[in-house]
Amino acid sequence: MTTGVRFRGINDTGARHEKFTYWDTLFDVGLKGEMGEFGDYFKTWNWELGFRYSRNEGQDLSVGEASKPGLRDALLDTDPATAFDPFLNFNAQNTKAARARSYVTLHNSGEDELPLGYGTMNGDLFKLPPGPVSFAIGGDYYGDRFTRDRDALNNTFSSIGSVDGASFRANRDVWEIYEEVRVLFTSPTWNFPGFYSFEVDFAERESWFSQNTSSVLAQGLQPFVPTAHSRYNAQKPKVSVRWQPLDPKYIGAVTLRGSYSEAFHAPTLSEITPATSQSFPAVVDPLSSQTEPQVEERLVGNPFLKPEVAYEWTYGMVYSPKWIKGLTLSADWWHIDMRSIVTTLGADFNISHNI
Repeated sequence: MTTGVRFRGINDTGARHEKFTYWDTLFDVGLKGEMGEFGDYFKTWNWELGFRYSRNEGQDLSVGEASKPGLRDALLDTDPATAFDPFLNFNAQNTKAARARSYVTLHNSGEDELPLGYGTMNGDLFKLPPGPVSFAIGGDYYGDRFTRDRDALNNTFSSIGSVDGASFRANRDVWEIYEEVRVLFTSPTWNFPGFYSFEVDFAERESWFSQNTSSVLAQGLQPFVPTAHSRYNAQKPKVSVRWQPLDPKYIGAVTLRGSYSEAFHAPTLSEITPATSQSFPAVVDPLSSQTEPQVEERLVGNPFLKPEVAYEWTYGMVYSPKWIKGLTLSADWWHIDMRSIVTTLGADFNISHNI
């Protein structure tokens, strides 16, 4: 507060409040079947196709907020009938004309649209002495569209009491395919010493991303940002092993398992939009205890963010002792190496590190 004057506006407008309205649409359709009718070779094969469309629209009416330009004009007005007086006593009220200039109802809306389609097929390719070699293949597409239309006062950071931010549009199209093969190297039918059962899964997923963000007009500290388009792709494998060294008839079932996989996490559409959003976090000034603890913070996304990536190893054991029926003991260990982590450098971090 640059003037030191604090004004309680509840007598002018009543308590501030918001009204949210949502409209949701969801459509699902799918088909699945078996392929045994094409011959005995395909009797274990199955297929599935599906499509989903979802849409969420929302409207937010924020009642009793203050307009910076309207309040500024009313404070500078010299006509008692239309001027805003911040020095009224607790029970007094500004004139109707002054309130109409200073207080507003903000209209914000947004929508999130997601079409999604997929297809899969699985079955046995052929048989080895321990058992069948199974496979699964598939692909999918999804295209997220996110729009946020803000009130003109919010869009220009000209409201008081409301969280301001710029309007934006962002979308992403993703195409993916995956394939998986399971191989039984030994099985109970062999009863091979030390390898009662041993199987390995090999899997891989390929993804292609294409994303767009709308331009953002210059507003105060926010520079003009043009429309942006970026692409990237990812190819991530996974290998898992399941091993039962002994026949359960000796000491019970002992299963050892492990896996190695690579993963990624794409940034959200909110994280890639360059539109500025506002927040008011609490901070600590390392140089003074008299600083106002709450500050204005403006956050900006990066349209060229790349996905977070991870490398994961897991090891585990499951034991069901023969002499205690119903008891199962398990232990697992994970090691996850995450890289290119997306995070926000908030106001408190910037202040404490003198950025």
